Amino acid sequence: MEPLSAVGVVANIAQLVDAAVNAFTACHEIYQLGQSIEDTRMDSTSEQLLEAYDKLTAQTLQAELNVLRKAPESGLRATIQKAWLKKREAKTVGKPNLALDEYEKTLDSKILVDVRHILGALDAKQQG
Repeated sequence: MEPLSAVGVVANIAQLVDAAVNAFTACHEIYQLGQSIEDTRMDSTSEQLLEAYDKLTAQTLQAELNVLRKAPESGLRATIQKAWLKKREAKTVGKPNLALDEYEKTLDSKILVDVRHILGALDAKQQG
């Protein structure tokens, strides 16, 4: 056997052993955890993002509602003033909602890019 062929065979064997170790590690993770560590991280990150989004939405809307709240039976003037504030603030409430929608789209895009990257890496490992 030529030396160059021997190096090629050894490299192929090393690549096969590496692929087998990676496959075993992935199977072991899935067996023990029910999913891979990468999936666990993505799941945890997506839950944290959802919680943060929910908190931001709730806090913004609660602050706006507190501005518009009035004491019951506080009089005609207070009622008219709050109604006018409500009408004026309707546009203000819309702006944070639009910003939150944009943040949500950005976060969704980042999650999709991360998933695509991980799937690409897995395909490369399977084909490699």
